[in-house]
Amino acid sequence: MLDYKLLIAVSLAIAVLGAAFAIYFNNRYNLLSNEYNRLRMDYTSLLNDYRRLEGRFNELSYRYMQLNDSYMQLNTSYMDILLEYNVLEDLYGELERSYIELQSGYNDLMSEYMVLRHMYNKLNDTYSILEKRYENIVREYYALQKSFDELNVSYTSIRLQYYQLRSSYDKLLESYDMLKARYANLSRNYDNWRRYMLSYLSLQESIPRVLSSEEIGELEWIVRALITYPSDYWSSIREIYLYVKSHVEYAYDPPIPYPPTAIMLEEGGYRLETYSRVVLSPIETLKRGYGDSEDQTILLYALIKAYERYVYGREYVTWILNITLFDGGSHMSIAIPAQGGRIAIIDPAKGYYTGYPSSLKPLDPYTELINYSSLFIYREGIKHITIYMVRSGYLTKILDGDLHDIIDFMKQLS
Repeated sequence: MLDYKLLIAVSLAIAVLGAAFAIYFNNRYNLLSNEYNRLRMDYTSLLNDYRRLEGRFNELSYRYMQLNDSYMQLNTSYMDILLEYNVLEDLYGELERSYIELQSGYNDLMSEYMVLRHMYNKLNDTYSILEKRYENIVREYYALQKSFDELNVSYTSIRLQYYQLRSSYDKLLESYDMLKARYANLSRNYDNWRRYMLSYLSLQESIPRVLSSEEIGELEWIVRALITYPSDYWSSIREIYLYVKSHVEYAYDPPIPYPPTAIMLEEGGYRLETYSRVVLSPIETLKRGYGDSEDQTILLYALIKAYERYVYGREYVTWILNITLFDGGSHMSIAIPAQGGRIAIIDPAKGYYTGYPSSLKPLDPYTELINYSSLFIYREGIKHITIYMVRSGYLTKILDGDLHDIIDFMKQLS
């Protein structure tokens, strides 16, 4: 760009100088022309001065020749300058074309610049908005940082408390597990104890205990000692009856506290109540020497089964009669069904057996049950009877009905 400006300056200087020389020579020419005309008009008048002026003319001619030489030199210089001017003009044309191209490129760049300027303004506006948002975010960040620091302090404190509580929790959990294990053991032992208690208070629950094979087996030596004629079944049963009658006195059961369930104890929904029934095993009854109709019936049943198994060698069906009386009381005895639909009832608590007081022998059920029911006239008679059998160590109900239902059932057995 600097060379271009220098070239233009040189061109302008040459042009001005050429114009100055042209004006100068033109004025000089006019001056000489006027002088010549004046001299020609004054030729006549000056002819006399010719000689005087001839020297001057020669002088002027000499000067003219000098000027002409100078003019020729200047003209040569002018031509050189003109040639340079033409070269410069060509260069100027090229520069002008380059300028036009540059102007076009400039215009394109200007258009792009305006687009970029517009985009820049938009980006600048967006930047301003984002900057404000950034400032807000920074303020929020510092606020959150402050809150975080506060929460971190609280978290550290809570974490410390957590570890302390966790340690306490682990200790409590260990204590809880121990208490839980102890409670489970206590609950299991209480349930076992309660079942054991119910085996003394409930006829159904007591049978597996009082009429077990082991319990009956312990009576073998007794029946072997007391039986006179082992092959005489009914005589042997009478001897067993007499043994029970002579060794066990009748006595009512004392009231026994009834054990509530474990859940009732936990919830506190139990009542303090007693149960006027204690079911003793045959050995316990013999050791005590007294018992109610249940105890004597169970002892009699066990002795009969010990006799049948270990002495007689054959077992027969033996029923347990659970009798409900009209006055609200209850009683229990033994019944042995025989061939021909007959039946024999043995009741040591009442001092009764079928055929009493002579030999024991079964009779038809109607006659026997009517005779037997007469023993309870003073208690308003028998309301209904439940017949049980012992199967696989558990009590099984055969029939539940009044006196006539039992008679009809026994008649059907014939």
